[in-house]
Amino acid sequence: MRWRETDRLLALALQIHEDSLCPGCGQLVTESMEPALAEYWATMPPVRCFACTALADAQEGVKEFKHPHALRHVVGMTEGWEAVLAPAEPTPDH
Repeated sequence: MRWRETDRLLALALQIHEDSLCPGCGQLVTESMEPALAEYWATMPPVRCFACTALADAQEGVKEFKHPHALRHVVGMTEGWEAVLAPAEPTPDH
């Protein structure tokens, strides 16, 4: 298969960009590894990905199976999740 020139250039640009990032934190290497900026880096409080939590719970539940690392779990939303994010109905006085 031959790549079109545009696709080849886009892939090359993406590789150049990804190579400029720290593989651990995803920040620009030129900034994240600059000693003069060491005291300016900070972290935010962690946030929880509930899909990852569900996945970890599922993986924990199959540890006794043979080769549990070979099992693949599908993560998805259960019925009714849309209602949680739906905007509230306006009240008559508004």
